[in-house]
Amino acid sequence: FLHQEPEAADRLFTRLADVVIELLNLQIDAGCRAVQIFDSWAGCLDPDDYARWGLAYTRRIVEGVRRPGVPVIVFAKGTGTYLDTVAQCGADVIGVDWTLTLDRARRLVGDDVALQGNLDPARLLGTWETIQPAVDRVLDDAGDGRGHIFNLGHGINKDTPVDNVRRLIEYVQSTSGDRRR
Repeated sequence: FLHQEPEAADRLFTRLADVVIELLNLQIDAGCRAVQIFDSWAGCLDPDDYARWGLAYTRRIVEGVRRPGVPVIVFAKGTGTYLDTVAQCGADVIGVDWTLTLDRARRLVGDDVALQGNLDPARLLGTWETIQPAVDRVLDDAGDGRGHIFNLGHGINKDTPVDNVRRLIEYVQSTSGDRRR
């Protein structure tokens, strides 16, 4: 569709971006203190198509919802090889999936944006003995933690044990402060 009907694709994506802008602004008006643009399919585009299609409309959305005191997060899954292009969208925070280490992500996007992520959600299907080292790696890769929000590198699996999530949260809250000083 993008390559066969680019004018129609542009009209469609412009309309979709405008609807997302309207929805996010309504959420901000209702008291939302941060918004996230979650693009699970961004990595299906090659770098050139992402720059033309994904980045252009993501930037439009970011600019359309920008407000003082309301951070904008962009998560474009599967874009590790061109995360530097994703970072050109103007968001305050760039989400990182689990296929890219945080230190590599930081080198790609620079120090002017925060990073969010990037524990592999499948890790939470294991035992704590396999989860903890992976959590430690994410926290260690985040360095002093400035400009990092711990999170999963994508959505949570429906079969994830709730106790694993609870333990993950407690662990990150109890240990990240010491690491981030």
